Amino acid sequence: MGLTQVIGYSGAGLSAAARGIPDAVYVSATPLHHVTYLRATVIEELAFGLEQRGVDRAEMQSRCESAAAALDISNLLERDPTRLSGGQTRRMVIAAALALQPQRLVLDDPFFGLDKHATAELSRVLRSLQETMEIWVFSHLPAFAEFPVEVIGDDPRGFQPPRWVTPQRRQGTAFQAAVTAFRGVPGSWWRKERVDFKVGPVEISVPNQGIVWLCGPNGAGKSTLLHELAKQPACGLLTQDPYDQLLFSTARAMASDAPDQHPYDLSARNLRLTQLRMICGLGRPIVLLDEPEVGLDGPGRVEAIELIARHCETPGNGVVLVTHDEDFAAQLALACGPMVTRLLD
Repeated sequence: MGLTQVIGYSGAGLSAAARGIPDAVYVSATPLHHVTYLRATVIEELAFGLEQRGVDRAEMQSRCESAAAALDISNLLERDPTRLSGGQTRRMVIAAALALQPQRLVLDDPFFGLDKHATAELSRVLRSLQETMEIWVFSHLPAFAEFPVEVIGDDPRGFQPPRWVTPQRRQGTAFQAAVTAFRGVPGSWWRKERVDFKVGPVEISVPNQGIVWLCGPNGAGKSTLLHELAKQPACGLLTQDPYDQLLFSTARAMASDAPDQHPYDLSARNLRLTQLRMICGLGRPIVLLDEPEVGLDGPGRVEAIELIARHCETPGNGVVLVTHDEDFAAQLALACGPMVTRLLD
């Protein structure tokens, strides 16, 4: 059958082309769009499409368990599908697609938000499945050296980022806190509190005009920690999913230099950069960036790094960063100054 990669810059029409492939099971770049919110556990979520097709119960369970094992989420099968990390959610929705055993599978930016282990596992699975299934992978750059590449618009492989010059920064600490966070169901007069996941206490010390990089595997609690930090008056949060932060009916209301369009009409790059300008423009010294490179091609990554670097030019400002993209983190360290790595496991 084979695997085909389709690449291009943001705004070139990658997602539209992906959605236009006929007779395919399509997994978009935003995994939450595929969660039904109708099932209590991950394995029930995996089985949802099979239920609609009237697949035999024993066959359904076998397919779901096999797909979960392939994506290394067997340990999550009894978890609430709405309370997973971003990377875990992406693996769940891809597993649900694999359980359908389609003849043609289309994946839009499938590796985004995955840690190294999950990326390697998904790569291995796709290499194996392409022998019996037609697979299309859409992204800004090729993920596989051995499979053919088609280009929409200009070829992004020729883009070269600038050489960053690390600025001299003042010593000191911009922000310090000990944080404990949890995911679960809050208590109320009719319901007992349920804690599904807890992280911390974690000591966060942001260097003056510098960055703390929170890193760790999918499900370690990085986003949960950022959401808890966001309760501090000094902090502003850029959420992992851009569509969680559409606060206004026009992009210009979010950032003065943005187009006078509805945010949904922006390209993935322009939407993310508009949100980043909005967060950096709040006047809060500490910006919390949850995978800020989502949806960004090469030029978009450069512009995002420049925006973050400008925020760090002001004494007393700083950044808490969550990303699995080591190259993006390395470029930020060069452009912005001191970076402290904090591993969550």
